[in-house]
Amino acid sequence: MTRDAEELGASAALVTLPYYSKPGQEGIVGHFTQLAAATTFPLIVESNPLRTAIDMTSPTLAALADIPSVVGLLLADGSAAARALQPDWRQRLLLLSDCDATALSFLNSGGSGIISAGANVCPRLYASLQQAARGGNLSAARLLEDRLAALTAALGAESDPAAIKHALQTLLQTDPAVRLPLLALDADEKLSVSQALARACDARDVALSI
Repeated sequence: MTRDAEELGASAALVTLPYYSKPGQEGIVGHFTQLAAATTFPLIVESNPLRTAIDMTSPTLAALADIPSVVGLLLADGSAAARALQPDWRQRLLLLSDCDATALSFLNSGGSGIISAGANVCPRLYASLQQAARGGNLSAARLLEDRLAALTAALGAESDPAAIKHALQTLLQTDPAVRLPLLALDADEKLSVSQALARACDARDVALSI
């Protein structure tokens, strides 16, 4: 699948730690070593213990950072973020977060960027927040964080895909259907997303240009 993505023109592969089977730390390193040997594609390693039931130790993180094609680490909220944000890791890897709610604090702590769920809905605003934070314009970043807070909370309250699809249906009249085991939002959840969306952005903010 990673080779297919490379051939189709993707820029990098986001690969989660192996889930369900709960491999040991040596197995994690072996998994990514084998993957790196099979492709020249840049790899971003995702650590999300709540979804995979495993995390990395510092020696494992060091071993993965030594793999030339491993260029970044995506940290879920509650994973090894504090350890990874130490200055020596920032020099070796792109350090990314997947948590919109803590995006500004993560960036202010030295993170490289955010892989944002909310940016699927309002890319211009979430990208502007990151640019303001990285450019040192904290007052603008905080204003955007406050503006997006209710939408960020509403999108993360239930299933991300269902909430995002409902938001995009509201803005762009796209198909909100999701596949099982995910379910569409109920009436209260739809109202919560719609109200937060109305306060945060409109169809103009779906544009990628900023």
